[in-house]
Amino acid sequence: MLNFSIKEPLTQDGRIYLGSVEEDTKSYPVLFRGITEDQRFIYTHIQALQTAGAIAQDLIPKVYAIINKIPDIPTHKFTVIQEFINGVSLYAYTKDKPLPTSQAAYLTLILARDVASYHAAGLLHGDIKRENIILATEKHCAIFIDNDMTTVFQSSIMSPAKGYSPHYACLEQMQGLIGPKTDLRCLAITLLETILGSHPFEHIISSHSNPLSIAGIVSSHSLDASPHDHPLITLLCSATHSEYGKRPNLNHIINTLQRYPEAFS
Repeated sequence: MLNFSIKEPLTQDGRIYLGSVEEDTKSYPVLFRGITEDQRFIYTHIQALQTAGAIAQDLIPKVYAIINKIPDIPTHKFTVIQEFINGVSLYAYTKDKPLPTSQAAYLTLILARDVASYHAAGLLHGDIKRENIILATEKHCAIFIDNDMTTVFQSSIMSPAKGYSPHYACLEQMQGLIGPKTDLRCLAITLLETILGSHPFEHIISSHSNPLSIAGIVSSHSLDASPHDHPLITLLCSATHSEYGKRPNLNHIINTLQRYPEAFS
């Protein structure tokens, strides 16, 4: 039997708390996250996938339990208790020191494979960005967190989108839809940030503060690489096309990096 205890809030809105779980005389740090009824379905699905071994355990924090509302988290109907990941976000790791292209190429390959595994399990993350990628110190891998916008999908059908982050918004998300290439575009923008040291659309959104305006600009623009750009930047720019159908798929990104490793070093 699992015994849980809540320690302290981690967010000002009272949605996420740090706590611990005791299992077989051992204690582990966990997160308590307030979730809606719609999000409960996703976390239940993730928990089932993890139990069945249908998704790599290192991709998503382990879901221990989903329980009814508890007094400490009064703003949501349900609470998910999940693994606390000890590590640093990709944002914190790269905000002051852009990655060299050789290191970024390796990270691109790893994350593209991870997203492909995520999709193979029938999940779309929906909110890939530097803040939601944790470089786990103990597991020596990258882990995707914050699955509140995650959806279950079938490979040939676009799924309903649950929202978007303005700085990574895609046209299809603003139209209420999401597909595998949505995650790819968000990943490409994220990786370009790690290389360039700033958001790749910074030059056209810096004067805007309204989230909807930023989302409209980011979603409707594509990034064009110059002939002098590094091959990795060219490859990632191709995945930022504003039109869903004109983006390459994840396998193209993975195969290109694997087939011509010397070009990306």
